[in-house]
Amino acid sequence: MNPVHFNPSAAVAQSEAGKAARLTLFVATLLLFLASPARLYAQTDISAENSSENVTKAEQTANDEGEPPCEMDSDAEPEDESATQRDSRGCTSGDSLSNYSATIAADVHNSKTVESDLISSDTIKPAIFPIDVVHSRFAGIYRLKERIHDTFGLAFSVDYSLLAQRASHTEGEANSGSSSVFRILGTWLRMGDRDGTNGVLVWKTETRNPIWGNPTPRDLGFTTGSALSTANFKSLEWGITDLYWRQRFNGRRHALLVGHMDPGDWADQYPLLNAWTSFLSDAFYNNPTEAIPKRGFGIVGQSFFDETLYFGGGVHDANGGDGDLDFDSFWDTREWFSWVELGYRSNPTASARNNAHIHYWHQDAREEAGTEESHGLVFTYSRVNDRDGVSFIRAGYAKGDAPQMRRFIGIGMTYKPRGRDTLGIATSWGSPPDKSLRDQITSEIFYRVQLTQNLTFTPDLQVTYQPSLTLGTKWLVVPGLRMRFTF
Repeated sequence: MNPVHFNPSAAVAQSEAGKAARLTLFVATLLLFLASPARLYAQTDISAENSSENVTKAEQTANDEGEPPCEMDSDAEPEDESATQRDSRGCTSGDSLSNYSATIAADVHNSKTVESDLISSDTIKPAIFPIDVVHSRFAGIYRLKERIHDTFGLAFSVDYSLLAQRASHTEGEANSGSSSVFRILGTWLRMGDRDGTNGVLVWKTETRNPIWGNPTPRDLGFTTGSALSTANFKSLEWGITDLYWRQRFNGRRHALLVGHMDPGDWADQYPLLNAWTSFLSDAFYNNPTEAIPKRGFGIVGQSFFDETLYFGGGVHDANGGDGDLDFDSFWDTREWFSWVELGYRSNPTASARNNAHIHYWHQDAREEAGTEESHGLVFTYSRVNDRDGVSFIRAGYAKGDAPQMRRFIGIGMTYKPRGRDTLGIATSWGSPPDKSLRDQITSEIFYRVQLTQNLTFTPDLQVTYQPSLTLGTKWLVVPGLRMRFTF
C-alpha cells in the first residue's frame, strides 16, 4: 500500500468551528438524556437479602444444600426444545447459575461488552455432557459468586481463550500464529433500583500473549497480503482494558457511559461482534470501513424515542491504547473519533438481535500516527432466524485513509444444527482506500462445539480471493482452532 504523506500544517489549520459543532451536538444529546423525566432513586442494591420474599421454598432448599437457584433469564432467547436438558434439581438451559440475571441486563446478547460476557458465562447452555456435571462440580463456587454479588455488589467472571492459525501464504518468515487471552471482568458498586434508574462500575483486566514462539494471529494476518487481519488475538501486557461508569435512566430507556472503554463495544453493534465466540476475521468484526480506535477515554449516550426507535452517539480518544489508562490524551491532543447512530430494535429491554441501524462516524486527522481526517457511513441489519441463530447484512463507505476498507459489503448467518453447537458462515467484498490496490473477497466458516457448560472448541476456516496487498497469490487459505474456557 502506498504510504500517505501527512501534512502537519494542514492538521493545525483544521476548522475549529467544525470540531466545536460536533462537540456541541453531542453535548446537546447528553442534555436530552439528562432532561428525561426519569426519577433518580437514592437507594442502593449492594446488600440484597438472601431471605427475600421473592425466594421460593425450592430455591431456599437449594441454597441450604449448596446449590445455586435456577433463575430464568427473562430476556433469554428460547432454545431448541429437542436439545433441552434438565438436571435432577430442575435446572435447564437458560437458567442463571449465580443469579446475575436478576440485576444485570446485557443490551446485546453475544456481543463483546463486559455485561454481555458476564451474563453469557453465568447462563446454563445445552452441551454434549449433561449439565448435572456443572452443579456437582462447581455448584459451591457459583453459590459463592452469588453471595459475593449480594454482599458486596461485585459480579465477576473469568475466561481463557487459545487460538492457533496457519496461513497458506505469508510475506514473512512464519506461516503460523498463536495466542492466549486471559481475562477477569465484571461489575461493581451498583447503585439504584433493579429495573429502572441504576448505575454500575464496569471493569475488565486482561493479558494476551503469543505461545509456541510464533507470532500472534493478529500479526500473522497482516503478513498474508490481505487488507484484513485474520483475528484480533494479539499481544497485550497485563492492563485495565475497561473502566467506566454505566448509568441507566427511566427503566433503561436512556443510558450514559463515561470512562475508559473500547469504542467498538458500542459503535455499530451487532450480535455477532465477538471474536471469542463468533467470527474471527476483521471482515466480520468491527466494520472495516470504520476506523475504530483502540481503547481510551470516551463518552457514550443512547436514548429510545419509543419502544423500538433509538438514537445514540459517542466521542472517543482517537489515540487510545489497549491497557493504557491515559485520560489526558482525550483533552490534550483533541484528536477524536465520534459517531452517531439511528436505529430500530425489537424493544429497549430485550435482546437486540433484531436490529437495523444507520451509523455515521468521523475521525480527526492524527498528527503523530500520520493519518488524514476520515469519515464514513455504515449500515447493519440483523435478525433472529428459525434455528435460533442470526442472519445479517453489513455495508459501509468511507473517505480517508484511516479505515481498512473504502467500500465493503458482507452477509452471513449462524444457526444451531443440533440445538446446541453453532455453525457460522459469511462472505464479504471489500475495496481498500488505495484505489490502485485490487478488491478482495473474504469468506469464513466456523463450527463451535459446546463440549461442556464451560468449555467450547471451534474449528475455523478463512478463504480470501485476490488478497489486496499482494499480487503473488490468488487464493489465501487460513485454517484455525479456537478453545475457550469460561467460569
